[in-house]
Amino acid sequence: MVTTIKEYFGTDRSVGETAYCRYVYGNSSITTTTTETDATASLHIRGRSLASLFSSLRRAAADVFLPIGYPHSVRSPQYIRYQFYDSVQALCSYLRGVACTRALLSAAGVGDAAANATSSAIVWVLRDGLGMIGGLAFSFFAAPAFDGHVKEFRLAADIFNDVGLTIDLAMPYVLGDTASSSLSFLCLAGLSTMCKVMCGIAAGATKASITAHFAIRGNMADLNAKEGAQETLVNLIGMYLGVLFIQSVGDDSPLRVWASFALLTAVHVWANYRGVALLRLATLNRARADLVFRAIARSGAIEARWGVGDDIRRGWEPTVPRPEEVMESVFASVKWLSCSNKLRLGVRIYDALPGLDEEQLSWLSREFDGSKYLLGMDAGTVNVTMKVGADHFDVLKGYIHGYILLECLLENQFKIEDRSLERKLLQRTRIFVNELFEGNKIQNLLSDRGWDLNNIYLGCGKWRAEWEHDKNQ
Repeated sequence: MVTTIKEYFGTDRSVGETAYCRYVYGNSSITTTTTETDATASLHIRGRSLASLFSSLRRAAADVFLPIGYPHSVRSPQYIRYQFYDSVQALCSYLRGVACTRALLSAAGVGDAAANATSSAIVWVLRDGLGMIGGLAFSFFAAPAFDGHVKEFRLAADIFNDVGLTIDLAMPYVLGDTASSSLSFLCLAGLSTMCKVMCGIAAGATKASITAHFAIRGNMADLNAKEGAQETLVNLIGMYLGVLFIQSVGDDSPLRVWASFALLTAVHVWANYRGVALLRLATLNRARADLVFRAIARSGAIEARWGVGDDIRRGWEPTVPRPEEVMESVFASVKWLSCSNKLRLGVRIYDALPGLDEEQLSWLSREFDGSKYLLGMDAGTVNVTMKVGADHFDVLKGYIHGYILLECLLENQFKIEDRSLERKLLQRTRIFVNELFEGNKIQNLLSDRGWDLNNIYLGCGKWRAEWEHDKNQ
């Protein structure tokens, strides 16, 4: 009997890759054969040739800068493309930071014999304090939206940074010969620091979500470590290029400084947008959910309009796209964040049902008996009130129901002129939605298509209500 053992180098082996070493056991002897398919292994086993040394350095660089098991341990090629654009924008930020630091130090009085070191130090501390206070305020207002709007805040972080750097660069020209201890310097420097602190908060908050998106093997720690190594390399390159950059633009040519700054800022914004556009996140936020459930909402609107029979409904199956097939508009999502919208979740029952009388309330409590949400329509807006104890699937159900009603209103399929028509609309759409969620049909469909149902961010408010219907009255 003959036993053959093959050795490979690395955790992931491509199909058809030749083994580094083959051992054949048989007839009381051992035969060993080595190959040189991978130069790193051949360096360890046989040779010290120039080719093997080059390949060894290449593998060492991959071990330092790429995750273990790349490309199989991350979402590839999305990961490497995103990291490329992220490195480009980081390099642009570093180069601009060199020029802005020189401008800030000049505005602070460095090199001015008349400047007072003590007063300048006090102003510098106050500047940092203003930035921290602004960062706390930003965190208070923006933190609830970080998880649901990763792309938007990742872009916003770098825009904050761009604004802060622009203020730094403009300070010597705005202040002129004003002393560094002036109120003007304090205000401008504080505003600049505030922008940079906001950048740090937003970038740090979204980084965890982006890392989790790429880490398909739960290797978040490894991805964080490798991203830190990549940033270190970019900073080293930036240090060298920064010295050349600051020497080339000089001190006596503001036009050259501003032209270079504008060009680097344009590349920075472009690289950020391209990187963010590559992300196909598997979590549901409002913008992605609008695209995922659009076909279902339109089918429900047709059902509400025509009252499709059971025989037709049984032949219809809901469909949803995969995460990689959904590309939501970042600008539309920003608009949703900053403006009121036509579908509101988690609102107060008084806001959801304005002008509600006792008879209508009694009908709604009967119709939604056993549900974890109530629906109301007012002036083209659909309002959803959640019940105490509602979980994220109840919020999803209320959202889909509201989306269907909104499709009816927006397409003018219904002109609600009397209460009986409104009730018919609510009844038909509620039957449709209940069938979607019967037996966890929609949840299973979303899970099979690759959506993360543990994290659903539909922008639901914090208001909850309780209602019950007394069937004896």
